[in-house]
Amino acid sequence: MIHCLIFWLTAVKCIAEIQGNSESVVKKDPIKGITKSACKSPDSSQIEEAANSMFAEYWEMFLMMNPDYATALGDQRYDNKLSSYSLESTGEMKVIIEDFIERANRMLPRAAEGSETQNNLELFIIYLEYRLGRLTDGSYLFPISKLSTPEKNLRSLINYMTLNSTQQFQNLIARYRATPNQIDEIIELMRQGIKKNYTLHEKSV
Repeated sequence: MIHCLIFWLTAVKCIAEIQGNSESVVKKDPIKGITKSACKSPDSSQIEEAANSMFAEYWEMFLMMNPDYATALGDQRYDNKLSSYSLESTGEMKVIIEDFIERANRMLPRAAEGSETQNNLELFIIYLEYRLGRLTDGSYLFPISKLSTPEKNLRSLINYMTLNSTQQFQNLIARYRATPNQIDEIIELMRQGIKKNYTLHEKSV
């Protein structure tokens, strides 16, 4: 499934950033490390099912809270919404991620040693801890740059939208109407960044 692939690629990237040695991660070819157990105990099967259910739950939540990203992936369910940059949504996301980390850590010891489920849980935890770190280290206070501005992002987002029906055009109008509020949220983040002395270099903006 596409979300499993994205989790995998993101987790590999996180490992590279954490270790500061992306070359070694690539050379090791972590895909070869994934193996399936020849025989699965009832408990292992239950953990696999629970883990896959949790991954799917997280993915659905992620798309719902990141409608821009969902549209870019071809999921049109949230085409009438824009991603939120509010401080409230940032705090909510931190709580959600912490909950998923706790759940994954409870499952991990029960997964069969060397199993695909164990590897997936470990990668999921690495990915979530990376995202949590970015929410706690202030990275979210840099909402714009030369490469990413509200105007550029909206233009790119529209290119991903399908506009073949009345409803799809209504979705586009809804996004246009939501843009001023999103910009206000971005401005508030930047103000918070200024208060905390978290600002990008002038050449970056």
